[in-house]
Amino acid sequence: MEKITVLPGFQITIPREIRKKFRLQPGQEVRIILVEDRIEIVPVKQEEESQEAMARE
Repeated sequence: MEKITVLPGFQITIPREIRKKFRLQPGQEVRIILVEDRIEIVPVKQEEESQEAMARE
């Protein structure tokens, strides 16, 4: 488990090892999920992004 700090403007930096493991890129969307007493950050997969874009059209 990694410990990070919330910066001014409520920004966080995802540690390098996690960014690499999940192949996160700048500008990529993630979902914020509240689970009981914790926050989970879940990457939005490209297929899911495509489906959402098609649904908006």
